[in-house]
Amino acid sequence: IGNSGTFDFKSMKPVKDGLFDIGKTGGAEGLRFSKISLPAKIPNPLAEPAITRLMGVTGAQFERILGGKEELDGKTGPDAIEAALKGIDVDKALEEAKGAVRSGSGSQRDAAIKKMGAKVVAACCLIDRSAGKAKVGVPLIALAEWKVSAWPADKLPPHLRNIPAVKPGSRGLV
Repeated sequence: IGNSGTFDFKSMKPVKDGLFDIGKTGGAEGLRFSKISLPAKIPNPLAEPAITRLMGVTGAQFERILGGKEELDGKTGPDAIEAALKGIDVDKALEEAKGAVRSGSGSQRDAAIKKMGAKVVAACCLIDRSAGKAKVGVPLIALAEWKVSAWPADKLPPHLRNIPAVKPGSRGLV
C-alpha cells in the first residue's frame, strides 16, 4: 500500500497503490491481503485491554507511555511497551493467577480474575457463616447461611476452653 487513497470518485475505479488497489488487495471485495509498513512497531489496538492487564497499568497510563509522555522502566513509546511485554513470563503469570484464584483471599482472587480479563459480578460460597453480614464488594450468593458465634479468647464458654482453635474454611484442602 503506497497511499491512503480509496477510489477515484469520478471514475469509481480504485486508486493505484491505494487501500483498494486491485493488484494489492483485490479491490473492494478484498480478495488479497496487503500491509501498510509503519515507521515504528505499535500494539494492535484490539490487544490494548489484554496488554494493560498484563502490564498492570491503566488505559490512560498505557496511552501516556505509548505517546512518549510517561516513562516505563526508563523507556517511552512503543519500545517501552515491547520491553515490558518481553519481560513478562506469561506461563508463570498465568500459574500465579490460577493459584490466587484457587487459594487466595477474596481480594487476591478478584485481582487475579480481573488481570485475566474477567469482571467479578458476584461471589458465591456453600455456607455464609456471617448470616448475610459479610461485605465482599459484590453480591454474595450462598446455598445456606449460618450465624457462627465467636468469642474473644479470654471469654470462651467453659465447654469450649479445651478445644484447639482452628481457622474455618477450605483453603488448606486440595
